[in-house]
Amino acid sequence: MSNDIAGQSDYQCADYLELHPSADAAAGMTYRVGSDGIKWFSFNETNAPQLYALNADGTPFSLLSAAPVETEIPLGIHLQHAPADAEAELEFSLPAPDAFRQYAHVWLTDHVTGSVTDLLRGNYAVSAVGDSENRFTLRIGGMAQDVNTSHQPSIGINRLQLVVRGLAPGDHVSVHSLSGMLIDSFQVQALNAKAAEQNCTEFRRLLSPGVYIVRVNNMTKKVYARR
Repeated sequence: MSNDIAGQSDYQCADYLELHPSADAAAGMTYRVGSDGIKWFSFNETNAPQLYALNADGTPFSLLSAAPVETEIPLGIHLQHAPADAEAELEFSLPAPDAFRQYAHVWLTDHVTGSVTDLLRGNYAVSAVGDSENRFTLRIGGMAQDVNTSHQPSIGINRLQLVVRGLAPGDHVSVHSLSGMLIDSFQVQALNAKAAEQNCTEFRRLLSPGVYIVRVNNMTKKVYARR
């Protein structure tokens, strides 16, 4: 019996994240050598969704040997070979729900739409654009959490194109190299009608191949730019 959560795209390709719930697990999910699995992104299967969990340091997991319960676990989605503006139909499910039978609920939260789905009772299907590491969270056990969708910036990258969406006036975006050197910065000003029409709530930047640190206000994410 497999403790998996599955993510499937409209290209009929699926990926799996393996979770082993533990009441003693720390919420920070520090990587444990020999127990946890690091997510290695596939570049061979066209349009396959890449599903993974994230800890506080931004480490991507394909296997969590001790997944915390009653805690929000951030999920990441990478859509291989999809254009940055391409919309994909995603579906989340539990392939073997009996593996979680000791828990009353397994909540998947979409922080963009505000939808909260108990995956023990049904799948969740949604349209998504580009990569995301801030949109979805998983909570094993406990009660569903209230969702504030009023302001949830998301940081995504497709190959070399960095896209930050959902920005509001006053938000500050900065892009740094791993050594800390500032590559670019942007602050959202008050939006007039013309600016709103021109979609100025997004920040875009074409990067050279490499690893970067992107900051949006107090949120930080490590991104990998690849050809």
